[in-house]
Amino acid sequence: MGTATGSNTVEALDAVEPPGGLWLLAIVFFGVGDLVTTILGLTVGSSTEANPIVAMFVERYGVAVLPLLKVVFLGCCYVGWKRLPIPYPIVIPAVLAVLGIVVTLWNASVLLT
Repeated sequence: MGTATGSNTVEALDAVEPPGGLWLLAIVFFGVGDLVTTILGLTVGSSTEANPIVAMFVERYGVAVLPLLKVVFLGCCYVGWKRLPIPYPIVIPAVLAVLGIVVTLWNASVLLT
C-alpha cells in the first residue's frame, strides 16, 4: 500500500496525463489545419478573419503574423496545461483538438464553395 508521499502518487499522476495523441490532434488541426486554411482563405480573398483580435493583427501586419500568433497561443495553452491541477489539464488539448477540427472543416468548406 502506498502513501500520499510514496511513489504510487507519481504513478497515479502519470496515469491521468492526457495521451500524446490528444496534443497531436490539437497541433495538427488547431495549429496547422486552421493556420493553413485561414491563410489560404485570406490570401485568395474568399473569406475574412472572424476573431476580431486576430483580424486587427492581420490588418496591420498581414497574414505573415498568423504563425507567430498561433505559436504564442499554443505555447500559452501548453503552460496552462502544465500548471492546472489534475485532472483538469486534459481539457486544454481536448478543446483545442475539437475546436481545431471544427474550424479546419469550416474553413475548408468556405474555401471549396
